[in-house]
Amino acid sequence: MVSGDPSPLDRSVTAGLAGSIILLAVIAALVTRLSGSPAAIVVALIASASLSVLFWRWYTHASSRLRQQDELVHRLQRDVADLKALDALTAAIQASRSVDALTEAVLTFVSAVFPGSAGTVATRSTGKDLELLATWGTGLGTVDRTGSCYAVRDRQTFVSDGISHGFRCPHVEPTYVGPYVCFPITGQVGAAGVLHLRSAEIPAATEASRRRHLGEAAASRIGIGLETLELHDVLRTQSLIDPLTGLPNRRALFDHAKRVHSQAIGAGGGYSVIVADVDRFKVLNDTLGHPAGDTILVTFARHLQRHIRTQDIACRYGGEEFVVVMPDASPAVASQRAESMRAALGSLRTTVPPSVWRLSASFGVATFPFDGNSFADTLRRADEAMYESKLAGRDRVTSASQRSRRA
Repeated sequence: MVSGDPSPLDRSVTAGLAGSIILLAVIAALVTRLSGSPAAIVVALIASASLSVLFWRWYTHASSRLRQQDELVHRLQRDVADLKALDALTAAIQASRSVDALTEAVLTFVSAVFPGSAGTVATRSTGKDLELLATWGTGLGTVDRTGSCYAVRDRQTFVSDGISHGFRCPHVEPTYVGPYVCFPITGQVGAAGVLHLRSAEIPAATEASRRRHLGEAAASRIGIGLETLELHDVLRTQSLIDPLTGLPNRRALFDHAKRVHSQAIGAGGGYSVIVADVDRFKVLNDTLGHPAGDTILVTFARHLQRHIRTQDIACRYGGEEFVVVMPDASPAVASQRAESMRAALGSLRTTVPPSVWRLSASFGVATFPFDGNSFADTLRRADEAMYESKLAGRDRVTSASQRSRRA
């Protein structure tokens, strides 16, 4: 039904009323013609007027009931549409694997339930500042300022009509005088941001209540979504980090190596791989126990980090074995770097007395494309070179190129 058009019941009631009036007029005319009595005419006119009043009252009541039914149907249809929009927002947020995907879901939601509005979605960063994630409808102001927010501070919805309030959120520009609402984006650990919503005029009470309900529901879902994404990042980071040494683990090594290898292929360059293994580590564990061994592994990991370049990555490959990947490093550069790592171990202080156990390591170096056709081949050749260092007496550096020349 198009708003403003008469309904079928309106048209039928109007037609019935008009027909009744015409019928009564015809009856009055017939009575007048047949009787010619003034009293009869008066009675006919009074009867006609009474019936007309009765019909008019009935028509008014029926029209009022009809309008109420139309309004109820309209509200129900709008409520159903709002619930569908919230369900769609929930599903989109649950499917989001990035902040960009989440903000796209929010923009789709606000355009559907708050047409003609403006606003932002912002998360809390350091201190009281807000970091903007999404902005829409800048025709109602800049909607891109950062700063503190009363909703975030108080963890409850803040409403301003822009006129009667003597204060406004610091993130709202001073030149803006219209109404706005700030919904706190909350999670399990407290306020995490704000959903800021503006409208061109102050909404009616019913619409204001609807907007508040939808805004608070959306903010709650956004908060859960942001926390979920943060948790995913934490879990992914934990899955790529060795918990003892803090270095990237074996899985992270191969993820990183894929990128390094692809870049080397694309640029027609190369990279080197260093494999380092702590000497006599089993003796240390058997003599002083695993806590002492763990301390040495942490010390050795920090030592590697201090001796690699910014573009290099050092990983714990497993046990007491470590791998360093060096993009754009020639065999000579990689061998020199490994030798500096080995030599510096001699002056490194540890918690283990030198008389009991001395820290040293054996190193192997290999370079793509000279020593292997893939990262796996290059890593294997570096590992073989490291074992040759072990067999030759430990505490030394062997390169795959040297092994090839000797062979």
